[in-house]
Amino acid sequence: MIPPPTMAIYAALEKLLVPATLPAPWDGCSAPPGYFESPPDPEQCLKQLQGQFSHAHLVAAGVLLAPACPDAQPELHPDLQVPSRKWLALRTPSGPFDYLTDHGCLSGRLPVLASQDDNHVQQLLLTTECELLAAATVADAAMLLAAGLPATSSLGLTQLRRAALDDFCEAFHLARPGQDSAALERPTTAGKPGVPPVKHKAERFVIVAWSPFQLSLAAPGQEDVRRHLERLAHHLAIPLQDFGWWRPTEEELASLAFAVQTLGPAALNVQLLASIDACPPVASSAQKKKPAQKPASASAAIQPGQRSVLNPLASEQHAARWRERLDQQVFGPLQHELESGSCPLTQNLRFAHFAASVALQNYLQRVVATYGPANKTLDGDETRLVTFAHLQVLVDTFLKLTRALRAAERADKAGKADKADKPTGTCSRVASAMDRQGKPVGNGSSPG
Repeated sequence: MIPPPTMAIYAALEKLLVPATLPAPWDGCSAPPGYFESPPDPEQCLKQLQGQFSHAHLVAAGVLLAPACPDAQPELHPDLQVPSRKWLALRTPSGPFDYLTDHGCLSGRLPVLASQDDNHVQQLLLTTECELLAAATVADAAMLLAAGLPATSSLGLTQLRRAALDDFCEAFHLARPGQDSAALERPTTAGKPGVPPVKHKAERFVIVAWSPFQLSLAAPGQEDVRRHLERLAHHLAIPLQDFGWWRPTEEELASLAFAVQTLGPAALNVQLLASIDACPPVASSAQKKKPAQKPASASAAIQPGQRSVLNPLASEQHAARWRERLDQQVFGPLQHELESGSCPLTQNLRFAHFAASVALQNYLQRVVATYGPANKTLDGDETRLVTFAHLQVLVDTFLKLTRALRAAERADKAGKADKADKPTGTCSRVASAMDRQGKPVGNGSSPG
């Protein structure tokens, strides 16, 4: 709970700060609410604040620095001493409750925690389905907020230890040594009379390892943040594998920069979200070795992939849609064809072709899961079980069966057109047509 004098001080400070504008090429977006610059006259700012509030209250609010000795002169916060420094006001409906600067929050809270109480960030977390983005500077966070993405500063994450680490793990519901498992349960008040609903909070965040403000890969301090989070995951087994690391390649950065210059806010938001969706975990060392995958059965041709950083259910939803599309466009027509066959040889070939298509689809999914970008722990066991040589054998077999089936269907159709032929003569012409082509079926054995 913020004490009333502090809220009044923050409201008075908001009147002294100067509204900040977005530089080119970000000027196609609107500046986020609460984006300010330091006033041009620091001494005048100090006089006005001291004329309204006591020295002790200003120090408690973080606007003044605590004096090193009793005789020292009052000193403004470092970001108030320099004009044009960037600020982000964190607000509730009653007004600003904190300020985010490049030295951290005025209240001393961790920015990734304090920003989640901001009305605008909460709304973006709820509507965009994007994780909280932790940028290197306030200006970087402001550009992302202007693009409609929930953002804050990563300051303080390299100092996660003791009480600060406890607060961090509690806020993100992360297990840590010596913690009761009951403490990880998330509060649920939905449907309880007289209890307000829990506000939307981030379950994880993504480290922004580039500078949206400068549109460059320079992101001071972010590598230190990553190393500290990796040590927490490795030495303390804190599960940070769902926290992301967003660092585009040079080519991707060029595409993002061009998008900022040419797209409107809505289209730019989609472009940025697509880039975020591909980011890897921030604590790669926390990933445990994955067991070798068992061969997929024909009844489960598609298996859900790894969860996305943006949407934990994205892979499962994608797999369900893909499975439905396969059933409708691939396996359904194949099943209909093999059931409608009249010639026994053609029908057997259709059964073999259907089985080969399922086996090939299963193996392709295993190849993607093993060698795709989502697998960060590629090892020798996986590569021995899933090889491109095996895939080539399956593809060759499937193509041979396809050619044989097409030849059989042509011969079968020609036999039906000849009403004078007997049914057995049709199958004989099917075999003769296949012999003339000289193309084996499967491994050369009789399909029947």
